[in-house]
Amino acid sequence: MIDLNLLLFSGHEYDAQGEVVIKGERARHMERVLAVQSGDCIRVGLINGPIGEGCVLAGNAAEGYRLSVVLNQSPPEPRPLMLVLALPRPKVLKRTLQLVAGLGVKHVILLNSARVEKSFWSTPWLAAESIHQQCLEGLSQVRDTLVPRVELRHLFRPFVEDELPALMSGRRALLADPLGASPCPYRLQQPALLLVGPEGGWVPFERALLEGMGVEMVHCGERILKVDWAISTLIGQLYPGC
Repeated sequence: MIDLNLLLFSGHEYDAQGEVVIKGERARHMERVLAVQSGDCIRVGLINGPIGEGCVLAGNAAEGYRLSVVLNQSPPEPRPLMLVLALPRPKVLKRTLQLVAGLGVKHVILLNSARVEKSFWSTPWLAAESIHQQCLEGLSQVRDTLVPRVELRHLFRPFVEDELPALMSGRRALLADPLGASPCPYRLQQPALLLVGPEGGWVPFERALLEGMGVEMVHCGERILKVDWAISTLIGQLYPGC
């Protein structure tokens, strides 16, 4: 089997004969990086569906590759975590979406906060297609197919007061902040809602409002971590091995 983590394809590319035609950048990758030949088999996955194996029947990068596909495995179980993330700067957003998707988080809310610059909301990386593509990049790396739901919230206080209580129902709500009195829980045995702030952290008003809603403020050590580093550390601590 050729060394490819997972080649993802969508339902409209999959026909009734169990075959799929791969075109574009994925086909170029198959030719230039994998150097596929007829008869070679690679790992494939149906977006939001099962995983299996695809064997190359014919094709090339210019015209596309036709694969015979057998899907017989389930994707990994999602982590029982909802992530509310203050919108990162554009250059960080791309890799953060890939990271979160790869870590098995299936619901992400990108939230405005006092230290999020207004210009961040105009980045093309927030376009639906761009978000989808970055999530696919993360999924293919870890052999997962379940695309995260990513939502945008432009107003902090209305979100916290009007939406957060319902999202907290049945979940332990944690606010990640260096000023947190308690360390982040380890091996949490229940679903969680994790709030991670922007570079520079949450402002006092935001901390107070969130704590007043019943959110626990926790830290992940003495070091001040970049946003994506903090997410990786916190999720790995909450649900190691998931």
